[in-house]
Amino acid sequence: MIKYQIKEGQLELLFHINEKGNLVTEANGEVAEINHLTAVELIDILSRKLYEHQANNQSLIKRIFQ
Repeated sequence: MIKYQIKEGQLELLFHINEKGNLVTEANGEVAEINHLTAVELIDILSRKLYEHQANNQSLIKRIFQ
């Protein structure tokens, strides 16, 4: 089982993949299960948004030598 935890101040997010391959998230005692195909699509969208954000906030020279 893959597990990941993010803790920032009072907020704690827990992520893991269950035996069905679905992404399970828990925050503030609430649990949500996301179908694996939807989770893969969500990860793809988030990674593209992160790349766009980094591209907009980094200098051209930094991006070239990265």
